[in-house]
Amino acid sequence: MTNVLIVILYVVIFLSFVSITKYLKGFTVLPNTIFTFVWSFVAILSIVNNVGIIKPSFTIHFYIFTSIFTFNLIYLLFSPMKKNNGIELNLKQTNFEDKYKINYKLVYFIVFLSMCFMSVHIITAFTTILQYGFDMTLVRTINFSKVENSTSMLFGFLTRSVPVAVVTAVSILGSINMNLRNRKLVILSITMVLLYTFAFGGRYQLLNFIFFYLASFLILNNRKNFKIKIKKRYIISLVTVIVIMTTLRGSELNELFEMIILYFVGSLSFLEVIINNPDNFGLSNGYMFGYLTFGFLLEPFILALKLFFGSSLDIPSYYFNIHAQTFYDIGTYAPIYFNNNTTMFYNFIYDFGVFGPLIGTLIIVSLICFFEIRFKKYNSYRALIYLVYFYSVILNSTMMYTITNINSSLIIFFIYIFIKRRRA
Repeated sequence: MTNVLIVILYVVIFLSFVSITKYLKGFTVLPNTIFTFVWSFVAILSIVNNVGIIKPSFTIHFYIFTSIFTFNLIYLLFSPMKKNNGIELNLKQTNFEDKYKINYKLVYFIVFLSMCFMSVHIITAFTTILQYGFDMTLVRTINFSKVENSTSMLFGFLTRSVPVAVVTAVSILGSINMNLRNRKLVILSITMVLLYTFAFGGRYQLLNFIFFYLASFLILNNRKNFKIKIKKRYIISLVTVIVIMTTLRGSELNELFEMIILYFVGSLSFLEVIINNPDNFGLSNGYMFGYLTFGFLLEPFILALKLFFGSSLDIPSYYFNIHAQTFYDIGTYAPIYFNNNTTMFYNFIYDFGVFGPLIGTLIIVSLICFFEIRFKKYNSYRALIYLVYFYSVILNSTMMYTITNINSSLIIFFIYIFIKRRRA
């Protein structure tokens, strides 16, 4: 009975905030309603699923409720979106009357370098497939082991961190251009996503490209005098590749639905394991006061201190990886091993304790509002790109907090340098 009431509560909360948002802002699909839908949907699925994983306790649902209300309250108060007050986009001069534009020459040069760096893993993937067949789990294991077991920190940085950051940054630009009816970078970005997926046997970059495309579509489609149609064939094609990659990693098609549920809901079960075993996950060692939450800002400086001055400080992502990368059983009647996807709440709880979900959500929604204000006030292309990126942060938030490590720092850096100032 309690679970039924919780499900009803999620539905009521979602519908209420959609109605309030429509009344106050004139739109129904905005970051707050997206955030509310994603968390409500995953929470409900965690209650009603039948895949044999641990059900989240009321403590986790309380964190979710707190986060949803915090996000909506701050967004509704400070977002610049208002009724009949959209941005009039000018599709001339690289789509925006703005002082910035894409530096395509630099993008192509950095892409070339990053693909050269990643070629060692692409070659390994080819040779592994030729020797053992299309076993993408084996490809993933071998290439990740190369990075993790390397004695050189620079090897992992150049052959994985830099390529994944470039792939992500170019994917954002390509997805925006796709919605702006600009073909530049579209094919390149999709090709890079496929190459990275092939090299590391993952599905995350494929999913992220879909997130970027949908995010840019939603942002642009909410603007005055600018309406676009979603290109379903791109999404269907990428989802098909995700399905193929899942089967090549050892899952049968009849298990696909359970795998999808586990992929999205397993993070709540894992968080339940974390909360019940605080000593195993660093939660009994005192607060980190934002060290993980602001990892995207702090990690480059800590790495520089370690590299140039021999500092013994551990980087922010170390505290996450040392605990969350280990596999734990989240199954109920049969072992189901899970790692890495801890929801965004683990990082926030690690930093701020029980107040973490509230404080962390406050930080994320503040960043969203900041970039919306910049986009609205200046019609800024750079602000649009960062806004799309932070949309993906909230879309991924039920699975993980994606801006703790050096990869996120590099993504933000590459986005910055890929956009240049127009000549007067």
